[in-house]
Amino acid sequence: RLQEMTSSARQLAHLALARLQRSDTQGAAEAMASIQALPPLPEAIGEQFWQRPEQRVQLCQTGGVGFCTETLIAALALQSFLERGILTPEVPSAWLVGVQDYDDELYLLGIISAVRELERYAVNRGQELDLRS
Repeated sequence: RLQEMTSSARQLAHLALARLQRSDTQGAAEAMASIQALPPLPEAIGEQFWQRPEQRVQLCQTGGVGFCTETLIAALALQSFLERGILTPEVPSAWLVGVQDYDDELYLLGIISAVRELERYAVNRGQELDLRS
């Protein structure tokens, strides 16, 4: 169940990134809303595993939570930058693992991915001669 949820969320986050690259903010917002409708991590992992931090991190590492959260943060950061000029978004609590070091690592990886997406966005806008962006 966890892998199914993270796979869906990651696909939706990639969809949001692709739509943001095309300046489709409405489409990106719809994809992000679909991610928010998914069950939170504690529910997907199960209460018995959520109570044990070591098992929680191990399940998150093997269940694709890291890649998913990194992509989600990249999409949130790019969306935030394009809408408000702020590259550091708030991470939804439903996607926090609750282990500070692991959450920090995923956040930093997501911001690095967002910077790469921003670079790609700038190149695409330059090729389109979109001077407003």
